[in-house]
Amino acid sequence: MLHFFRFDKEVDEQMRSIRKYLVASMNGVVSSGLKHLGYKLSYGVSLMRIKELSARFTGSSKLARCLWHSGCREMMIMATYLQPVDEFTEKEALSWLKECKNMELAEQLSRNLCSRLPFADSLLIKLKDENSSEYMKAFAYILASLQVKKEGAQASFLSAYEEKARVDVYSQSSAVYSGVSRFLKELCNLDADKMRKFANELDAAKGPGAAWVREEMLTVLDFG
Repeated sequence: MLHFFRFDKEVDEQMRSIRKYLVASMNGVVSSGLKHLGYKLSYGVSLMRIKELSARFTGSSKLARCLWHSGCREMMIMATYLQPVDEFTEKEALSWLKECKNMELAEQLSRNLCSRLPFADSLLIKLKDENSSEYMKAFAYILASLQVKKEGAQASFLSAYEEKARVDVYSQSSAVYSGVSRFLKELCNLDADKMRKFANELDAAKGPGAAWVREEMLTVLDFG
C-alpha cells in the first residue's frame, strides 16, 4: 500500500540525515543475509546501532510515520523508538502490526513502543482472536510476555492468553510457538506449580514446537 505525506521540510531533512547515517553504518554482508525477512531495503545495521542513531533525533509522529512506511528495515525499527506514545492510537497500532512480516520487527515494535502504551492490555484483548498473520499472533504473545512483567497486569488477558496458548503451542509456525514460549515462560514465574502441570500435559507428537516449548518451560521452572 502506498502512503502519501504532506511535505514537511524538517522531516525531509531528518530523513536525509538518517539515510546518511545508515549508509555510513551499512554492513553489506549482514544486509545480504537479511533479504529473507521481507524488507524492501536493509542496510544490515545492528540493533544497538539503530538504537544509538534513534537517540540523535527528537521523536515525532510525522517522522515516525515516514520511517515506518519507508519499508526500510532500519527506518522501521527507528520508528518504534521515535513514535511518541501519547500520540499513537490503537487504530495506528493495529495498522502497524499488519505490516510486521518477520519476528524481528514484531519484537522491536512490541518492546520499543507497544509495551509502553497505556492501552496495551486493551490491545492484547483485541488481538486475542486475530488469525490473519502468524506474526501478528506472535506479536501478541511477545507483548503479553512483556505485560506479565508489569505490576497490575490484567487477569483477564492473562487467563485468556493461557487458554489460547494451549492451542497455539501446536502451531506449525515457528514464529507462533516461539511467541507462545516467551509468554508461558513468564507465567512460570507467577505460578510454578500450575505451569509445570501445563508443561507436562503437552503432547510432543501434536506439533513441531511442543516438545521444545515444554523444555523451555521446564528449564525456567527447574533452574530459574
